[in-house]
Amino acid sequence: VGTYIFATVNDTANYTPGQSSISGSSLRPSGAVRINSSGNSGPTAEIGTSGPAGFWRCMGNRVGGNTSWANATYVATLFVRTS
Repeated sequence: VGTYIFATVNDTANYTPGQSSISGSSLRPSGAVRINSSGNSGPTAEIGTSGPAGFWRCMGNRVGGNTSWANATYVATLFVRTS
């Protein structure tokens, strides 16, 4: 409880700060979003292969992305563990 993670979510929902708990199995650890010289973003870098334990609350804004880990442009934000 109280641990932070920068992560992506495998669903199309939008999340805002303080939003209700999200299962760790729906999260993937991630790095920053890559943006090329033309301003086009690529997939979020360094995506982990499994989610963390527990339940997590969104601490930033996250606009929904693709629901396929294999084909998504991931949108990452900060989450805090709540249980």
